[in-house]
Amino acid sequence: MTDINYTGKEKQPKSKVKHFLIDMLFCMGSCAVGAAAIQYIMIPCGLTTGGVTGIVRIVMKLTGMDFSLLYYIFSGVIVLITWLTLGFKQVRRVLIMFVMFPAFTWIFGHFDIQLISGGDKLLGAIFYGIFSGISSSLIFYRGYTYAGTDGLAKVIRKKWLPQMAQSKIMVALDVIVIFASAFIYGTEIALYAIINELVISETINVVLYGFSSKIVQLQIITEKPDRIEHFIINNLHRGLSMHDVMGGYTHQIRTEFRLLCSPRESLDLKKELIELDPDAFVTIIRVDGVWGAGKGFSKITDEEADQ
Repeated sequence: MTDINYTGKEKQPKSKVKHFLIDMLFCMGSCAVGAAAIQYIMIPCGLTTGGVTGIVRIVMKLTGMDFSLLYYIFSGVIVLITWLTLGFKQVRRVLIMFVMFPAFTWIFGHFDIQLISGGDKLLGAIFYGIFSGISSSLIFYRGYTYAGTDGLAKVIRKKWLPQMAQSKIMVALDVIVIFASAFIYGTEIALYAIINELVISETINVVLYGFSSKIVQLQIITEKPDRIEHFIINNLHRGLSMHDVMGGYTHQIRTEFRLLCSPRESLDLKKELIELDPDAFVTIIRVDGVWGAGKGFSKITDEEADQ
């Protein structure tokens, strides 16, 4: 899963260039799939969704302005707020998608294509969710993200809700956008938006972790344990175990963390590791089931454990 190396040596310039070029291919693929989902499924079917895309769809309905232009405006405002509030480090891996994604939607908007014949809204909601989930998976895999409500959720958490997980704030923002869309597009379209949001979430999990995985185990070896431990406990609200390990190549002592979390939380952690310790060594293992006294897990005495 992970593309983070742990060799004790810095990456060579050629390796960095190759890594960047691969990143760009993934970003372009993500933008192409995401733009097709919007221009050839969502808009022709008259649908909407949450996040920045949902905000843009509302304003499109009210003003008739172009999707790409509106997306640049709203995502640019979020990037600027995040930059001014949290610093450039929090937006540098967002800027590529901020520039690239609206450009792809503008290009794709010049082709008169409708993937769902007849504008069937249920099929549109499902397949928009699948396409959008695949699009998000491609950039999550490389540690990037869209210039959307992720940044806004970080700002809200930093300034007003430090006790709440960022993923929960993002869900709340999506709910607010979808609720607002009900007044513009109608209740039925808002309900379809809930369907496509659920499909997006499940598609991301399936693409990155397979059909059966609901829990993953992460093993992280790092030279910078304090900030990572703080993020896991205070942001993800997950418990963890930790101990010292010696690298066979370097013979240096590192700290190893081991924790269980959801696939979505592992993506949040990966994005944070890019900032906290990009040289960390990460292993992700799919887990079929967990029994124990930990919060959020089934007890070993529960009925499910006996089946």
